[in-house]
Amino acid sequence: MNIASEIDEKELLASLEKNINASDSYAESEIGYQRDKGHRYYYGQPLGNERKGRSQHVSMDVFDAVESVKSLLMETFSADRNVCRFDPQTSEDFVPAKMATALANYIFYRENKGSKILHDVIHDALIAKTGIVKRYYKDYYEYEEETFEGIDEASFNMIASDPNVTLTEYAENQQMGQIQDPQTGQIVDVPQMTYSGEILRKVDKSKICIEVIPPEDFLVTPRATDEDDADFCSHRTSRTRGELLAEGYSQELIDKLDEDRGLHENGSLGRDSVDGYRHDDDADGDHDRGYVTVYESYLKKYREDLKKCVILKVLHSRRALLDVEIVSSKPFRYFTPFPLPHRFHGMSLAEVLFDIQKTQSSLKRGVVDHTFMTNTSRFVANLSLVKNPRDLLDNRVGR
Repeated sequence: MNIASEIDEKELLASLEKNINASDSYAESEIGYQRDKGHRYYYGQPLGNERKGRSQHVSMDVFDAVESVKSLLMETFSADRNVCRFDPQTSEDFVPAKMATALANYIFYRENKGSKILHDVIHDALIAKTGIVKRYYKDYYEYEEETFEGIDEASFNMIASDPNVTLTEYAENQQMGQIQDPQTGQIVDVPQMTYSGEILRKVDKSKICIEVIPPEDFLVTPRATDEDDADFCSHRTSRTRGELLAEGYSQELIDKLDEDRGLHENGSLGRDSVDGYRHDDDADGDHDRGYVTVYESYLKKYREDLKKCVILKVLHSRRALLDVEIVSSKPFRYFTPFPLPHRFHGMSLAEVLFDIQKTQSSLKRGVVDHTFMTNTSRFVANLSLVKNPRDLLDNRVGR
């Protein structure tokens, strides 16, 4: 249901801006710091207490624990190779339930790489507090080029009348053909029209999509305790202008969009610390390939005509409103290893091991430094305190 014409655009954008700022500040608080720290400890980055000339060893306790727990959880969830099973209630439900089970597993494992989804959401949860999964139906089409040659008029008309076919080029050719006269039964030569050319066929590739989104790109109101009771949540994405134009949005509307380069939550910096921060500029000067920041926000709002609160799905940027519709639910589900009562974000496994990794690193550094200095000890004399350095040489020779 498109209700964009019934809503005050400025008022809605102002409300969304307020909620985004509050959610972003919440994400950049202690939560963002712990996410950043979790990624850096997992990668074995320097702890910040290193001393020049001494051991720089970093213990990998967070990495070892995360990989061990991850392997156990992956084995638990993927051992049966069935993401779900539908149980029949009556004897008549046996075949439909079996087909529904097969379809659900095909969609999850074959169309959406279910093993990678499980791996990524567990990985995010163990390091960055929460793993966020988004599921939705994606309308997607591909275009295939085909050629035809020497077909008759009836076949040509059938191709041209197909709504999924665009006739890009064709040519008519007249040649003599033989047909049987229905009255005399004789074979006679008659002129026939044949067609050759190229078409562009539209192929429907729409499907149910399941993807793991980075926790730092998921914004939620600080009051939320889970995804169902949150009165605001949003998925921040980077899209190219060309992708939005292909979805049917006008060029005038797309030109109002820009990229929020200042809104990078601390957790993304820790995630990217393993290979440096990645950012794509419009280096080739192609305007349609430039990135813009788009928010897919879900906002609970009271409707006077319905006398109830509804969930609005709003596709927007900071300055422009792309689309608004009423939906029945939010498409997000989340997982956290150590849930905390009355809090959306729980605790990660990495948080529990911060002190252990730091202590182990310090102890092992001490052992390495002690061993090194014991085996390769050197003495240094401060000659500036001696009045006549020759006296030292004379005393040494006398001994």
